[in-house]
Amino acid sequence: MSAAKDIATELPRPIGNGLEAIVGQRVAVQALQRAIERDRLPHALLFAGPQGVGKATTALLLAQALNCQSIGPTDACGECISCSKIARGIHPDVVWIAPAPRIIRIGQIRELISAIGYRPHEGKRRVVIVDDAHAMPGAAQNAFLKTLEEPPASTTIVLATAAPGSLLPTVQSRCQTLRFSPVGQETVRQYLEQQMQLPGEEARLRAALNPGSIGGALAMDLEAYGTLLETVVEALRLSQHGGGGVVAAADSLANNGYGETATQRAASTLRVGRDVLRDLLVVTSEAEGAGLVNSAQRDAWVAWGREVNEDAVIDALRALNVGIERFTTGIQPNIKMALEQTLIEIGGALGGAGQRVAS
Repeated sequence: MSAAKDIATELPRPIGNGLEAIVGQRVAVQALQRAIERDRLPHALLFAGPQGVGKATTALLLAQALNCQSIGPTDACGECISCSKIARGIHPDVVWIAPAPRIIRIGQIRELISAIGYRPHEGKRRVVIVDDAHAMPGAAQNAFLKTLEEPPASTTIVLATAAPGSLLPTVQSRCQTLRFSPVGQETVRQYLEQQMQLPGEEARLRAALNPGSIGGALAMDLEAYGTLLETVVEALRLSQHGGGGVVAAADSLANNGYGETATQRAASTLRVGRDVLRDLLVVTSEAEGAGLVNSAQRDAWVAWGREVNEDAVIDALRALNVGIERFTTGIQPNIKMALEQTLIEIGGALGGAGQRVAS
């Protein structure tokens, strides 16, 4: 198996050299370094945590550290021949597996098992990284079990996943789990502004829209978000006024949003709605020290806030959160009916407040 073939489009690009380049995961990084120092690094590791918090990047830097020709194995210089090859995805002893495109096929796992049966070609240690490991179907996970339990002595396996519960218990039990935490919003903002050189307001917005996730903040399409924001605001305003506008609003939300499935796209539109209602709550409650997510829309939020009150916005937020749950419980809902129901409940809260304000 060629490492370059599997790593080319998925390889993370850390800013800086060594494990210190990992942002907001000091506990996880120090646990790895202590295990290496004591020669007690498990043969199979499960990096579990939300999407975009540095699991895959840590796995890559761990591979560099274990093979670094300069300062390894507790850290990586990032500059020696070994570190350079790993960073470019051409080191023969570092194998990267990722969904292609949505699942990790059993053929990929069988090819991997065959490849790691040999001693390292040129490095100190062979490292196998399975990114988005939850994308392995049951058959692929079962095929991997024996290798996880008894890998070659010179091999370290890292499974990285945002959904550890999707892995078979037998897979989980063969790995030592290392938890990765969401990254603080201010830490994300500082990273984007200082390390990625993004303008201050853009860094703030990306961090606010992707709480806990540097990867998500970097990957976000702000232009697409702005378009979706307009659609969601219009839908919420239509729901506030009731009538047939709710049906039109539900249709609009059903045809927009992010995600691979209709359910994911619908849920994403409601999450944008949560950003909107949160900002509306800030202006109606006049909460000191509470920043707006979409601060560029402040004037619009203030004008809207004159039509409603704090209690109404809180009720609308509750209804919206219930709506999000309809799309995230695992039970496939009727998309348009679920959106209509959610908008009716939101509209009831906001519209009722409008009537009280008018009177």
